[in-house]
Amino acid sequence: MQNEEGTEVVNTKNLNPNIEIEHSQSPIEELESRKLTFERKLLELHSLKEKLSCIAYLQKDLTGKTAEIGKLNFTISALKAEIKDLQEIISKKKFVGFREEENYRDFFKGRTKRMREGETGLGKKKMLDPVTCHDTLP
Repeated sequence: MQNEEGTEVVNTKNLNPNIEIEHSQSPIEELESRKLTFERKLLELHSLKEKLSCIAYLQKDLTGKTAEIGKLNFTISALKAEIKDLQEIISKKKFVGFREEENYRDFFKGRTKRMREGETGLGKKKMLDPVTCHDTLP
């Protein structure tokens, strides 16, 4: 039997009580199924929300680590520059030290040669004296 709208209308007077129970259980089962589906979706949404929270935390942590890496790279660059400067200073000092040693050697060779030839105005005692000898160095 159908009503004016075209939907089926069940006459409850002629129905068996077992059929009535079956008709009422079907919508209940459908509602329970929909309820389980909604609960599953709700759990998925909570899981996604937690994941988003974790992602935000990890992004913040990544930003901090990136800044720390930048600072460390700057420190490394500064230390490399300092090492380069120190190496240049050391090589200059070695060169200067070598040149000074060479000058002293040449000076003493010349003095020794002049002493042997007797042309020096300094006596042997003054030549060996480091105080007076130092004053005459180039």
